[in-house]
Amino acid sequence: MRYEKLTPQKKDEALIYLMERGGLDALVRADVEQMCLDLDLSNDDLHGLFSIFIYDGMISGFNDRRTAFLFLISPKVKEWLQKGGYTAESEILHKNIALLDAELKNLKPALPLETFERMTTIIANIYGFFA
Repeated sequence: MRYEKLTPQKKDEALIYLMERGGLDALVRADVEQMCLDLDLSNDDLHGLFSIFIYDGMISGFNDRRTAFLFLISPKVKEWLQKGGYTAESEILHKNIALLDAELKNLKPALPLETFERMTTIIANIYGFFA
């Protein structure tokens, strides 16, 4: 399932929202319906968002009580957000892909056409995956 609303900006917004409702390494109880309203997310999107946060180590001890989520916010969330969060990570990734593409174009005269086309296709696929 693809979560269209879960942009890097939305992930950062949600982390800030969660931080405002609970302390680091303290048990947080958050009402599912209220989070969906406040963050403008469907229930499926909210579950997907929490799956991402669990995978990334932003929250732990997750317990889905159907109407509420119980969890711990990792201390690394504060540092992550200070460094720009998911938004900065996405921007850096896009800039690095653009740099790679520019470097590849500089190498074009020195590469066989087939190799250049294959590498350009790989870069386009990577960019398309993260776009």
